[in-house]
Amino acid sequence: MVNTTDEEAPEAITMVEGVAAIPDGKDSIEDPVDGVSKCSEGNTPSRMPRPVSALSLISQSSGSIWLGAKRTSSCSSSPLSSTCNSMNSFRWTDGSTQGTQGLLWNTNQPDNAHAQTQQCLVALASRSQTIQDQWRWEANRLDDVACGGTVGENGPRAIRAYACGKRA
Repeated sequence: MVNTTDEEAPEAITMVEGVAAIPDGKDSIEDPVDGVSKCSEGNTPSRMPRPVSALSLISQSSGSIWLGAKRTSSCSSSPLSSTCNSMNSFRWTDGSTQGTQGLLWNTNQPDNAHAQTQQCLVALASRSQTIQDQWRWEANRLDDVACGGTVGENGPRAIRAYACGKRA
């Protein structure tokens, strides 16, 4: 599991502007929600690190950044709807961050696709405005993903970093 504290960060983790790159060769994040919640104290949506700050840490032209949020229990098995939408489907896991105003989602997200298994949150960092895999994705926007995602893949949205912050 990738964790940091205010006092120390593992040698393999590089911290810049609140974004930590996942070391090359690491195949997965065992528990991204736990890892991010322990290091993201005090962030608010208006102070969340911008995805572009991660680009200096990753060698690829794009990648996803884990954020410390998890789907709410009332929306855990629901697709995108008027009841479960971009404003109420996720909660911050650090215990201090509040609010969802200002969160900018990719089109038709958070959809909780793949049999309602998308319980975690990422932001896309990219050197271009959009990237294309099976769909078109806007840079600097949010998406819901499965929490047990791998980081060793080579796709344009592979998880390559996670955001951290400190209480002000």
